[in-house]
Amino acid sequence: MSRSVVFALLFTPVALALSARPALAADCPDGWFCDDSAAPPSGPPAPPSGDRLPPPPPPPGAAPETAPPYAPPPYPPPDESTLFVDRPENAPPPPMKRRHRRPYHEWGFNLHLEDAILGDKAGKASNAGMGGVGFSFRYRPLPPVAFEAGIDLLTGTDFQGYSRDEGALLLNTLVFFNPHSVVQVYALGGIGFSTANVKIAPRAGEAPFPSHNEEYDYFGGQLGLGVEVRVTHNIALGGDLIGFVRGRTDNNARTAPEFEDPTTHRVTNASGGGLLRAGATFYW
Repeated sequence: MSRSVVFALLFTPVALALSARPALAADCPDGWFCDDSAAPPSGPPAPPSGDRLPPPPPPPGAAPETAPPYAPPPYPPPDESTLFVDRPENAPPPPMKRRHRRPYHEWGFNLHLEDAILGDKAGKASNAGMGGVGFSFRYRPLPPVAFEAGIDLLTGTDFQGYSRDEGALLLNTLVFFNPHSVVQVYALGGIGFSTANVKIAPRAGEAPFPSHNEEYDYFGGQLGLGVEVRVTHNIALGGDLIGFVRGRTDNNARTAPEFEDPTTHRVTNASGGGLLRAGATFYW
């Protein structure tokens, strides 16, 4: 046989063995052409990079694993703005802040109606009676104490039966016995200035004479008791009974006394009486 036939017979089995084995990238030396679509080599895959290995796949037919139910933490997570300070177990608690109480004070405006109580003497006229209105401003710096300045205006027939218009300025101090109750009882006392315009005219049974007007000025003092009911925090209803004594202070007090006792014919400028007042006070 020729040399070419012998070479072909020897090379054919080797070529068939190499063509039956899949070519790998590692089996492709330089200068050889490998098939890119060749199947990867069988066997376990190379482990991934890192220290932990992935868990093995579950066996076929096994139930899938379910995650345990979520349980909230026993305490809410602290806020980032919360500051925790470690305090010794036996350390005293921090001192409490003292509350500063607002100073107490009240202002009030009082409106009232009033009736004059005239003395019962022999010279009192049968038709004597006076009434009117009044108002006052009140300042209460403490619950049991208040100061009041007010004006009372009265008109009617005076003790002697003459027509009279009178205005008075009263300055009083009020003392409340139970200032924290709804119904509050108080006492008052103070001084008063007043002026009266009296029309002197013939009375019933007197001989006629020319009528004329007289003006009297007075200074005196007063004491009284009263009660006040707080309807709301800002409104109170109440009334008081005041007794007063006074004397004339005008220039004609000595030369023309106001009163004369019809029995003894003694003259005097001292007088007294009372006021019964009822109204409302508005506080703020």
